[in-house]
Amino acid sequence: MNRKELKFEAPRYLNELREATQTNKQQWTHGSSSAPLVLELDTWEIGYEGTFAHITEWHVNQSNCTMILEAGTGYEEIDFPFCAAMLGQIVSREDFLKYFSELQEEFRVSPTPGGDAPTPSDKLNTNV
Repeated sequence: MNRKELKFEAPRYLNELREATQTNKQQWTHGSSSAPLVLELDTWEIGYEGTFAHITEWHVNQSNCTMILEAGTGYEEIDFPFCAAMLGQIVSREDFLKYFSELQEEFRVSPTPGGDAPTPSDKLNTNV
């Protein structure tokens, strides 16, 4: 099992920073149970307390660092740029490119029209 705790800053928060700074990573939790969330990198499932679902099935609330499976007020569907930013904060630099490529497959992100696959910096420079 290759499981990572979901401790990271919300991409929206990082985009709003005016200058580089050291931040305290936030523990992401399930929206109704407040249970800590984890990501299973081998299966691309997020879960808590024995309940797991594919990463693309989750909804996120970046204001309070929570996720839920069902759509709810204040929650938006998880997307590739959000997950790429999350991944960049929870895995090592060495592992990032490997997992980034796998993440593209999970979200079915296709290469750019010129035939080159998007680079991590291409995807991370979007406003989430």
